[in-house]
Amino acid sequence: LDVVKLGESVKITVNAIDPNNENLEYQFFPGLIKYENDLDNVFTFKASRNNLQFPSDLQTIKSVVINESNVVSRISEFEIEYIE
Repeated sequence: LDVVKLGESVKITVNAIDPNNENLEYQFFPGLIKYENDLDNVFTFKASRNNLQFPSDLQTIKSVVINESNVVSRISEFEIEYIE
């Protein structure tokens, strides 16, 4: 569980290895921001009122990894809590 204040950002890293050495695509729900200087498997979540899920200030992020053969990994979940 990561705790982040409104207006701040948190970096999220997902590590995956494909046994056939295929390129991987990382997807998040809801979508996260990809900054230019981020690595392929690093994404940024910015805490803003636009992405709060009321009445809870707890956000569940889900991620999957897909290889070039369209094989999808299991869903990974993690939580981010907002504080004022």
